[in-house]
Amino acid sequence: PKIYDMIRPFLKGEIEVVGKKLIYKEGNKPISWNHVSASVLELMGILLSIREKQLILIEEPENQLHEKLKILMALFLYALSASNKVVITTHSQTISFTLAHLARTRPTKEEVLKLFEMLGVKGGEVLAEEVEKASNSEVRFYYVHDGIAEEMSIERVSREMPGTSEVMDKEIDWFNFLYAKRG
Repeated sequence: PKIYDMIRPFLKGEIEVVGKKLIYKEGNKPISWNHVSASVLELMGILLSIREKQLILIEEPENQLHEKLKILMALFLYALSASNKVVITTHSQTISFTLAHLARTRPTKEEVLKLFEMLGVKGGEVLAEEVEKASNSEVRFYYVHDGIAEEMSIERVSREMPGTSEVMDKEIDWFNFLYAKRG
């Protein structure tokens, strides 16, 4: 139930148990699992596989998520670290950037609720409480490249995600070249 309450801000609808089945509803209307969004299905996979006090391994939690949901996912993963060991792999600048800043700033429940207000997120009380509890968690970052896992400082990750920033800089330089060439 606590994990579900932490994921609730991600969902437009509600998940209910009817008999031995899970039902997804928006308003009072049941939505077939064949017709729910890909992000809801991703979240269901996470919801159904996570238990407290476990080692949690998640590959690319950003799949199927819009930017706002990526921020919420980072908050959720950080919150999980209060009671679990969490290991993720990601290509998401948003998730790594958010996790690094959470590890640096260790926000209070009220500060997290302020972010939710700014993002228009409702129902995030439990998630905000769990983010605050995670402030004692140890967060480490590793950049894996060329068969090497290199530990990165939280300060460096909060500025850039290696690999991504270098490629983005090259793309921006290329676009500047194209625009300059076209006058």
